[in-house]
Amino acid sequence: KNGVCSYSPPAFVVWGMISGSIFGDFPAGSQLAEKAIRMQELLHSKGVEAITTCRAHILVFHHTSPLHESIAPLRASYKNAMRVGDTETASLSLCSETSFPFMLGKNLE
Repeated sequence: KNGVCSYSPPAFVVWGMISGSIFGDFPAGSQLAEKAIRMQELLHSKGVEAITTCRAHILVFHHTSPLHESIAPLRASYKNAMRVGDTETASLSLCSETSFPFMLGKNLE
């Protein structure tokens, strides 16, 4: 109906990663990832939301925005992925959510 299927938002994130990492156009890659985040809202699916958010914040957004801005969305991605039983996305989100503060030099206690 909307021209969007469950594969569209994650595909836009991958295209954003390709735009930034291969073609060197990081702002365009971030714009594609932002469109993917908005696009997944049309689907009303926690599973698609988890996958899209996880991949956007791990693969794309760290090039153009501060790393600490990805921690809360990754926590939400972990929770959504666990709700729908997507352990792969949950583990990627959790791993990144816990390693990003370490990379930022924050006290882990």
